[in-house]
Amino acid sequence: MDAPVEAPVEAAVEAPEAVEAPTNIDALPDATEPASFEASLEAAFANMDQATTDPEPPTPDPEPESVEPEPVAEVQDTDPIESLTDDIGDDWTPKAANRFKELKTELKTNRSELDMLRQQSTEYQSKIQELTGLVENKDVEQLQERLAEYEQQQALTNLEQTPAYQQAVSQPLEALVEQADQIADKYEVDSDALIDVLSLDDPQEQEEQLSELMPSASDRDKAKIYRIMEDIDPILQRREHLYSNADAALAEAKQLEEQQQAASAAENAQLRQNITRNVVERVQQKLPFLNGIDGLDMSAIQQKASETDPSVLHPVDHAYNAVSAQVFPTVVRQYLEMRKEVESLTDRLAEYEEAEPAMSGQTRAPLTRAGVSDTASFEERVNAALGAV
Repeated sequence: MDAPVEAPVEAAVEAPEAVEAPTNIDALPDATEPASFEASLEAAFANMDQATTDPEPPTPDPEPESVEPEPVAEVQDTDPIESLTDDIGDDWTPKAANRFKELKTELKTNRSELDMLRQQSTEYQSKIQELTGLVENKDVEQLQERLAEYEQQQALTNLEQTPAYQQAVSQPLEALVEQADQIADKYEVDSDALIDVLSLDDPQEQEEQLSELMPSASDRDKAKIYRIMEDIDPILQRREHLYSNADAALAEAKQLEEQQQAASAAENAQLRQNITRNVVERVQQKLPFLNGIDGLDMSAIQQKASETDPSVLHPVDHAYNAVSAQVFPTVVRQYLEMRKEVESLTDRLAEYEEAEPAMSGQTRAPLTRAGVSDTASFEERVNAALGAV
Protein backbone atom coordinates (compact mmCIF):
# COMPACT_ATOMS: atom_id res chain seq x y z
CA MET A 1 0.00 0.00 0.00
CA ASP A 2 3.00 2.33 0.64
CA ALA A 3 4.49 2.04 -2.85
CA PRO A 4 1.50 3.33 -4.80
CA VAL A 5 1.17 6.27 -2.41
CA GLU A 6 4.76 7.57 -2.85
CA ALA A 7 4.50 8.01 -6.59
CA PRO A 8 1.56 10.39 -6.47
CA VAL A 9 3.31 12.35 -3.72
CA GLU A 10 6.22 13.15 -6.00
CA ALA A 11 3.85 14.02 -8.79
CA ALA A 12 1.90 16.24 -6.43
CA VAL A 13 5.03 18.09 -5.39
CA GLU A 14 6.08 18.69 -8.99
CA ALA A 15 2.58 19.60 -10.23
CA PRO A 16 2.49 23.24 -8.95
CA GLU A 17 5.66 23.98 -10.85
CA ALA A 18 4.56 22.42 -14.17
CA VAL A 19 0.95 23.70 -14.38
CA GLU A 20 0.56 27.43 -14.53
CA ALA A 21 -3.07 27.48 -13.56
CA PRO A 22 -4.63 29.99 -11.14
CA THR A 23 -4.76 28.64 -7.63
CA ASN A 24 -8.07 28.25 -5.87
CA ILE A 25 -7.63 30.28 -2.71
CA ASP A 26 -10.62 28.69 -0.95
CA ALA A 27 -9.15 25.23 -1.38
CA LEU A 28 -5.81 26.15 0.31
CA PRO A 29 -5.49 25.49 4.05
CA ASP A 30 -5.71 28.37 6.35
CA ALA A 31 -2.25 29.82 7.25
CA THR A 32 -3.20 30.33 10.88
CA GLU A 33 -3.88 26.60 11.31
CA PRO A 34 -1.02 24.19 11.58
CA ALA A 35 -0.50 22.40 8.33
CA SER A 36 -0.47 18.63 8.33
CA PHE A 37 0.80 16.16 5.75
CA GLU A 38 -2.64 14.78 4.95
CA ALA A 39 -4.15 18.25 4.46
CA SER A 40 -1.37 19.21 2.11
CA LEU A 41 -1.87 16.00 0.18
CA GLU A 42 -5.62 16.55 -0.21
CA ALA A 43 -5.06 20.14 -1.29
CA ALA A 44 -2.60 18.98 -3.94
CA PHE A 45 -5.07 16.38 -5.29
CA ALA A 46 -7.82 19.02 -5.40
CA ASN A 47 -5.62 21.36 -7.39
CA MET A 48 -4.77 18.57 -9.87
CA ASP A 49 -8.43 17.69 -10.34
CA GLN A 50 -9.30 21.31 -10.97
CA ALA A 51 -6.45 21.72 -13.41
CA THR A 52 -7.46 18.65 -15.41
CA THR A 53 -11.17 19.51 -15.49
CA ASP A 54 -10.68 23.01 -16.85
CA PRO A 55 -11.48 22.76 -20.60
CA GLU A 56 -8.85 23.80 -22.96
CA PRO A 57 -9.83 26.56 -25.32
CA PRO A 58 -11.07 25.00 -28.60
CA THR A 59 -8.70 25.34 -31.41
CA PRO A 60 -10.33 26.97 -34.41
CA ASP A 61 -10.81 24.69 -37.40
CA PRO A 62 -8.89 25.74 -40.42
CA GLU A 63 -11.09 27.37 -42.99
CA PRO A 64 -11.43 25.30 -46.16
CA GLU A 65 -9.70 26.75 -49.05
CA SER A 66 -12.06 28.14 -51.60
CA VAL A 67 -11.96 25.96 -54.68
CA GLU A 68 -12.86 27.77 -57.82
CA PRO A 69 -15.21 25.74 -60.05
CA GLU A 70 -13.64 24.59 -63.21
CA PRO A 71 -15.24 26.10 -66.26
CA VAL A 72 -17.52 23.60 -68.00
CA ALA A 73 -17.25 23.61 -71.69
CA GLU A 74 -20.58 24.24 -73.35
CA VAL A 75 -21.62 21.32 -75.52
CA GLN A 76 -23.40 22.49 -78.58
CA ASP A 77 -25.72 20.02 -80.26
CA THR A 78 -24.63 20.74 -83.75
CA ASP A 79 -25.18 18.58 -86.76
CA PRO A 80 -21.89 17.45 -88.28
CA ILE A 81 -23.48 17.92 -91.65
CA GLU A 82 -23.55 21.66 -91.05
CA SER A 83 -19.77 21.64 -90.65
CA LEU A 84 -19.51 20.65 -94.28
CA THR A 85 -19.01 23.95 -95.97
CA ASP A 86 -19.86 24.74 -99.52
CA ASP A 87 -16.60 26.58 -99.86
CA ILE A 88 -14.56 23.75 -101.32
CA GLY A 89 -11.94 25.83 -103.01
CA ASP A 90 -10.79 25.78 -106.57
CA ASP A 91 -9.44 22.22 -106.57
CA TRP A 92 -12.78 20.57 -107.46
CA THR A 93 -14.45 20.60 -110.83
CA PRO A 94 -17.91 22.18 -111.11
CA LYS A 95 -19.44 18.74 -111.61
CA ALA A 96 -17.82 17.44 -108.42
CA ALA A 97 -18.89 20.55 -106.52
CA ASN A 98 -22.51 20.15 -107.64
CA ARG A 99 -22.41 16.49 -106.71
CA PHE A 100 -21.04 17.41 -103.28
CA LYS A 101 -23.91 19.80 -102.70
CA GLU A 102 -26.43 17.17 -103.83
CA LEU A 103 -24.95 14.57 -101.49
CA LYS A 104 -25.04 17.05 -98.63
CA THR A 105 -28.72 17.76 -99.26
CA GLU A 106 -29.52 14.05 -99.55
CA LEU A 107 -27.65 13.34 -96.33
CA LYS A 108 -29.64 15.96 -94.44
CA THR A 109 -32.88 14.59 -95.86
CA ASN A 110 -31.96 11.04 -94.92
CA ARG A 111 -31.00 12.13 -91.41
CA SER A 112 -34.34 13.84 -90.89
CA GLU A 113 -36.22 10.82 -92.23
CA LEU A 114 -34.18 8.53 -89.99
CA ASP A 115 -35.01 10.62 -86.92
CA MET A 116 -38.69 10.57 -87.84
CA LEU A 117 -38.65 6.79 -88.32
CA ARG A 118 -36.91 6.30 -85.00
CA GLN A 119 -39.55 8.41 -83.28
CA GLN A 120 -42.31 6.40 -84.95
CA SER A 121 -40.62 3.16 -83.95
CA THR A 122 -40.45 4.33 -80.35
CA GLU A 123 -44.13 5.26 -80.39
CA TYR A 124 -45.07 1.92 -81.94
CA GLN A 125 -43.05 0.00 -79.37
CA SER A 126 -44.77 1.90 -76.58
CA LYS A 127 -48.19 1.21 -78.11
CA ILE A 128 -47.37 -2.49 -78.47
CA GLN A 129 -46.34 -2.67 -74.84
CA GLU A 130 -49.58 -0.99 -73.78
CA LEU A 131 -51.70 -3.34 -75.87
CA THR A 132 -49.74 -6.34 -74.67
CA GLY A 133 -50.33 -5.29 -71.09
CA LEU A 134 -54.03 -4.86 -71.71
CA VAL A 135 -54.32 -8.26 -73.34
CA GLU A 136 -52.38 -9.99 -70.60
CA ASN A 137 -54.48 -8.37 -67.91
CA LYS A 138 -57.79 -9.53 -69.36
CA ASP A 139 -59.37 -12.71 -68.27
CA VAL A 140 -58.87 -15.49 -70.80
CA GLU A 141 -62.14 -17.19 -69.95
CA GLN A 142 -64.04 -13.96 -70.48
CA LEU A 143 -62.44 -13.55 -73.89
CA GLN A 144 -63.33 -17.11 -74.80
CA GLU A 145 -66.94 -16.53 -73.78
CA ARG A 146 -67.12 -13.37 -75.86
CA LEU A 147 -65.60 -15.21 -78.80
CA ALA A 148 -68.15 -18.00 -78.49
CA GLU A 149 -71.00 -15.47 -78.34
CA TYR A 150 -69.66 -13.68 -81.40
CA GLU A 151 -69.31 -16.93 -83.34
CA GLN A 152 -72.87 -17.93 -82.41
CA GLN A 153 -74.21 -14.53 -83.44
CA GLN A 154 -72.26 -14.63 -86.68
CA ALA A 155 -73.57 -18.12 -87.41
CA LEU A 156 -77.16 -16.91 -86.90
CA THR A 157 -76.52 -13.91 -89.14
CA ASN A 158 -75.08 -16.09 -91.88
CA LEU A 159 -77.99 -18.49 -91.50
CA GLU A 160 -80.55 -15.72 -91.89
CA GLN A 161 -78.86 -14.59 -95.10
CA THR A 162 -79.10 -17.96 -96.82
CA PRO A 163 -81.81 -18.45 -99.47
CA ALA A 164 -83.06 -21.59 -97.72
CA TYR A 165 -83.75 -19.69 -94.47
CA GLN A 166 -85.40 -16.85 -96.33
CA GLN A 167 -87.68 -19.23 -98.19
CA ALA A 168 -88.54 -21.25 -95.09
CA VAL A 169 -88.81 -18.50 -92.47
CA SER A 170 -88.26 -14.91 -93.59
CA GLN A 171 -90.59 -14.68 -96.56
CA PRO A 172 -93.60 -16.53 -95.00
CA LEU A 173 -93.19 -14.55 -91.79
CA GLU A 174 -93.08 -11.26 -93.68
CA ALA A 175 -96.25 -12.19 -95.57
CA LEU A 176 -98.13 -12.91 -92.32
CA VAL A 177 -96.87 -9.72 -90.70
CA GLU A 178 -98.03 -7.74 -93.72
CA GLN A 179 -101.54 -9.21 -93.38
CA ALA A 180 -101.57 -8.29 -89.68
CA ASP A 181 -100.47 -4.74 -90.53
CA GLN A 182 -103.35 -4.37 -92.97
CA ILE A 183 -105.88 -5.45 -90.34
CA ALA A 184 -104.30 -3.14 -87.75
CA ASP A 185 -104.47 -0.20 -90.15
CA LYS A 186 -108.11 -0.99 -90.87
CA TYR A 187 -109.07 -0.64 -87.20
CA GLU A 188 -106.47 2.07 -86.45
CA VAL A 189 -104.59 0.10 -83.82
CA ASP A 190 -100.88 -0.26 -83.24
CA SER A 191 -99.48 -2.94 -85.53
CA ASP A 192 -96.67 -3.75 -83.09
CA ALA A 193 -99.20 -4.41 -80.35
CA LEU A 194 -101.13 -6.75 -82.65
CA ILE A 195 -97.93 -8.60 -83.55
CA ASP A 196 -97.14 -8.95 -79.85
CA VAL A 197 -100.54 -10.56 -79.35
CA LEU A 198 -99.85 -12.94 -82.22
CA SER A 199 -96.52 -13.93 -80.63
CA LEU A 200 -98.10 -15.09 -77.36
CA ASP A 201 -98.03 -18.80 -76.55
CA ASP A 202 -101.19 -19.00 -74.43
CA PRO A 203 -104.36 -19.10 -76.63
CA GLN A 204 -106.59 -17.86 -73.79
CA GLU A 205 -104.36 -14.85 -73.22
CA GLN A 206 -104.31 -14.17 -76.96
CA GLU A 207 -108.11 -14.03 -77.11
CA GLU A 208 -108.35 -11.73 -74.08
CA GLN A 209 -105.77 -9.25 -75.34
CA LEU A 210 -107.20 -9.40 -78.86
CA SER A 211 -110.66 -8.53 -77.52
CA GLU A 212 -109.21 -5.60 -75.59
CA LEU A 213 -107.15 -4.40 -78.56
CA MET A 214 -109.81 -4.81 -81.26
CA PRO A 215 -113.27 -4.93 -79.64
CA SER A 216 -115.04 -3.81 -82.82
CA ALA A 217 -113.36 -6.30 -85.16
CA SER A 218 -115.67 -8.24 -87.45
CA ASP A 219 -115.92 -11.99 -87.43
CA ARG A 220 -114.18 -12.18 -90.82
CA ASP A 221 -111.19 -10.17 -89.60
CA LYS A 222 -111.04 -12.18 -86.39
CA ALA A 223 -110.99 -15.33 -88.48
CA LYS A 224 -108.10 -13.89 -90.50
CA ILE A 225 -106.23 -13.13 -87.30
CA TYR A 226 -106.83 -16.64 -85.97
CA ARG A 227 -105.60 -18.01 -89.28
CA ILE A 228 -102.45 -15.92 -88.97
CA MET A 229 -101.96 -17.28 -85.44
CA GLU A 230 -102.21 -20.84 -86.71
CA ASP A 231 -99.81 -20.22 -89.59
CA ILE A 232 -97.25 -18.29 -87.57
CA ASP A 233 -96.67 -20.97 -84.94
CA PRO A 234 -95.02 -23.52 -87.28
CA ILE A 235 -92.80 -20.81 -88.73
CA LEU A 236 -91.64 -19.69 -85.29
CA GLN A 237 -91.02 -23.30 -84.27
CA ARG A 238 -89.01 -23.87 -87.42
CA ARG A 239 -86.99 -20.74 -86.74
CA GLU A 240 -86.33 -21.81 -83.15
CA HIS A 241 -85.20 -25.22 -84.38
CA LEU A 242 -82.81 -23.63 -86.86
CA TYR A 243 -81.44 -21.30 -84.19
CA SER A 244 -80.80 -24.17 -81.81
CA ASN A 245 -78.92 -26.05 -84.55
CA ALA A 246 -77.39 -23.07 -86.27
CA ASP A 247 -74.14 -24.76 -87.32
CA ALA A 248 -75.80 -27.80 -88.87
CA ALA A 249 -78.54 -25.69 -90.44
CA LEU A 250 -75.99 -23.30 -91.90
CA ALA A 251 -73.95 -26.15 -93.38
CA GLU A 252 -77.09 -27.69 -94.88
CA ALA A 253 -78.23 -24.35 -96.27
CA LYS A 254 -74.83 -23.74 -97.85
CA GLN A 255 -74.83 -27.20 -99.39
CA LEU A 256 -78.31 -26.62 -100.80
CA GLU A 257 -77.23 -23.24 -102.14
CA GLU A 258 -74.19 -24.79 -103.84
CA GLN A 259 -76.40 -27.42 -105.46
CA GLN A 260 -78.77 -24.75 -106.70
CA GLN A 261 -75.88 -22.72 -108.07
CA ALA A 262 -74.48 -25.77 -109.86
CA ALA A 263 -77.87 -26.55 -111.39
CA SER A 264 -78.29 -22.93 -112.44
CA ALA A 265 -74.81 -22.91 -114.00
CA ALA A 266 -75.57 -26.07 -115.97
CA GLU A 267 -78.86 -24.60 -117.18
CA ASN A 268 -77.14 -21.38 -118.23
CA ALA A 269 -74.46 -23.34 -120.09
CA GLN A 270 -77.09 -25.29 -122.02
CA LEU A 271 -78.93 -22.08 -122.82
CA ARG A 272 -75.70 -20.45 -124.09
CA GLN A 273 -74.99 -23.41 -126.35
CA ASN A 274 -78.43 -23.24 -127.92
CA ILE A 275 -78.30 -19.48 -128.42
CA THR A 276 -74.77 -19.60 -129.86
CA ARG A 277 -75.70 -22.34 -132.32
CA ASN A 278 -78.71 -20.35 -133.54
CA VAL A 279 -76.63 -17.19 -133.95
CA VAL A 280 -73.89 -18.97 -135.93
CA GLU A 281 -76.44 -20.57 -138.24
CA ARG A 282 -78.09 -17.20 -138.82
CA VAL A 283 -74.76 -15.54 -139.62
CA GLN A 284 -73.83 -18.28 -142.10
CA GLN A 285 -77.17 -17.86 -143.84
CA LYS A 286 -76.76 -14.08 -144.14
CA LEU A 287 -73.04 -14.22 -145.04
CA PRO A 288 -72.43 -17.31 -147.13
CA PHE A 289 -69.06 -16.01 -148.35
CA LEU A 290 -67.62 -16.63 -144.85
CA ASN A 291 -67.36 -20.31 -145.66
CA GLY A 292 -64.84 -19.56 -148.41
CA ILE A 293 -62.45 -17.52 -146.24
CA ASP A 294 -59.26 -19.38 -145.38
CA GLY A 295 -58.52 -19.78 -141.64
CA LEU A 296 -62.06 -18.98 -140.53
CA ASP A 297 -63.53 -21.92 -138.61
CA MET A 298 -67.08 -21.19 -137.58
CA SER A 299 -67.32 -24.42 -135.56
CA ALA A 300 -64.42 -23.39 -133.30
CA ILE A 301 -65.92 -19.92 -132.89
CA GLN A 302 -69.25 -21.45 -131.92
CA GLN A 303 -67.68 -23.75 -129.33
CA LYS A 304 -65.60 -20.98 -127.74
CA ALA A 305 -68.57 -18.61 -127.59
CA SER A 306 -70.79 -21.24 -125.99
CA GLU A 307 -68.19 -22.10 -123.32
CA THR A 308 -67.57 -18.49 -122.26
CA ASP A 309 -69.70 -17.22 -119.37
CA PRO A 310 -70.52 -13.53 -119.91
CA SER A 311 -70.78 -12.94 -116.15
CA VAL A 312 -67.09 -13.80 -115.62
CA LEU A 313 -65.80 -12.28 -118.85
CA HIS A 314 -62.79 -9.99 -118.50
CA PRO A 315 -63.65 -6.29 -118.90
CA VAL A 316 -61.21 -5.94 -121.82
CA ASP A 317 -62.75 -8.89 -123.66
CA HIS A 318 -66.21 -7.56 -122.93
CA ALA A 319 -65.23 -4.17 -124.37
CA TYR A 320 -63.80 -5.78 -127.52
CA ASN A 321 -66.96 -7.84 -128.00
CA ALA A 322 -69.18 -4.80 -127.53
CA VAL A 323 -67.17 -2.67 -129.98
CA SER A 324 -66.95 -5.47 -132.54
CA ALA A 325 -70.69 -6.07 -132.34
CA GLN A 326 -71.30 -2.45 -133.33
CA VAL A 327 -68.58 -2.22 -135.99
CA PHE A 328 -69.07 -5.60 -137.68
CA PRO A 329 -72.50 -4.92 -139.29
CA THR A 330 -71.23 -1.71 -140.89
CA VAL A 331 -68.09 -3.42 -142.19
CA VAL A 332 -70.13 -6.29 -143.66
CA ARG A 333 -72.54 -3.86 -145.29
CA GLN A 334 -69.70 -1.94 -146.92
CA TYR A 335 -68.08 -5.17 -148.04
CA LEU A 336 -71.26 -6.39 -149.70
CA GLU A 337 -71.71 -3.07 -151.48
CA MET A 338 -68.13 -3.17 -152.73
CA ARG A 339 -68.60 -6.75 -153.85
CA LYS A 340 -71.67 -5.82 -155.86
CA GLU A 341 -69.78 -2.94 -157.42
CA VAL A 342 -66.89 -5.22 -158.35
CA GLU A 343 -69.26 -7.72 -159.91
CA SER A 344 -70.87 -4.93 -161.93
CA LEU A 345 -67.50 -3.70 -163.12
CA THR A 346 -66.51 -7.23 -164.00
CA ASP A 347 -69.61 -7.67 -166.14
CA ARG A 348 -68.93 -4.42 -167.94
CA LEU A 349 -65.33 -5.40 -168.46
CA ALA A 350 -66.47 -8.67 -169.95
CA GLU A 351 -68.74 -6.81 -172.36
CA TYR A 352 -65.85 -4.58 -173.40
CA GLU A 353 -63.69 -7.61 -173.98
CA GLU A 354 -66.30 -9.11 -176.29
CA ALA A 355 -66.75 -5.87 -178.23
CA GLU A 356 -63.12 -4.74 -178.69
CA PRO A 357 -61.18 -6.21 -181.62
CA ALA A 358 -58.01 -8.12 -181.04
CA MET A 359 -54.59 -7.30 -182.45
CA SER A 360 -55.21 -9.68 -185.33
CA GLY A 361 -58.34 -7.84 -186.28
CA GLN A 362 -60.64 -10.50 -184.93
CA THR A 363 -63.05 -9.95 -182.06
CA ARG A 364 -62.43 -11.74 -178.80
CA ALA A 365 -64.57 -14.66 -177.91
CA PRO A 366 -67.00 -14.12 -175.12
CA LEU A 367 -66.17 -15.37 -171.70
CA THR A 368 -68.62 -18.21 -172.04
CA ARG A 369 -66.72 -19.44 -175.04
CA ALA A 370 -63.39 -18.98 -173.19
CA GLY A 371 -64.35 -21.62 -170.70
CA VAL A 372 -66.07 -19.38 -168.10
CA SER A 373 -69.76 -20.01 -167.57
CA ASP A 374 -72.36 -17.66 -166.14
CA THR A 375 -72.48 -19.65 -162.93
CA ALA A 376 -68.75 -19.22 -162.28
CA SER A 377 -67.65 -17.82 -158.93
CA PHE A 378 -66.53 -14.27 -158.38
CA GLU A 379 -62.87 -15.21 -158.20
CA GLU A 380 -63.03 -17.28 -161.40
CA ARG A 381 -64.71 -14.50 -163.30
CA VAL A 382 -62.18 -11.90 -162.13
CA ASN A 383 -59.25 -14.13 -163.03
CA ALA A 384 -60.76 -14.85 -166.43
CA ALA A 385 -61.36 -11.17 -167.07
CA LEU A 386 -57.85 -10.19 -166.06
CA GLY A 387 -56.30 -13.01 -168.04
CA ALA A 388 -58.06 -11.96 -171.18
CA VAL A 389 -56.60 -8.43 -171.07
